[in-house]
Amino acid sequence: MVSNFITDMQTVANDRRHKAFSNVSHVKQYPTEDEVIQFYHSKEWRRIRQSVLERDHGIDQWELTERGRLIPGDTVHHIVEIREHWELRNDIDNLETISKGNHNREHIEKGNKNLNKSRHKIDNFKVKNSVKSRDVQDEIF
Repeated sequence: MVSNFITDMQTVANDRRHKAFSNVSHVKQYPTEDEVIQFYHSKEWRRIRQSVLERDHGIDQWELTERGRLIPGDTVHHIVEIREHWELRNDIDNLETISKGNHNREHIEKGNKNLNKSRHKIDNFKVKNSVKSRDVQDEIF
């Protein structure tokens, strides 16, 4: 039963990623840094962020889809970056819960010089069929 639940969650997270990339327009809108900062301090962002955390049950969606592991997530991440596609900033299908560690791996500006750009290609978003279980402190199970 837990295995079916995890597989269903993987499928939903994977579908969300595909949808986020399919919603990207070919015209990029580049916000100013002030606009980005104002957005992340807005009531609207806090409301959307809370909705995403609840929808994802506080589970790191990247870890779930890529490694089949359930670990807590506390950061809401834009799948398609808002600095490249400002029009998707409030699109709930462009948001996912991930851990701070995985969020830092996603962003070069957070110190990851070896970011694998191909990770953002839709072809790489495949649902894994097996769920790995390890005795790791921050795993939910």
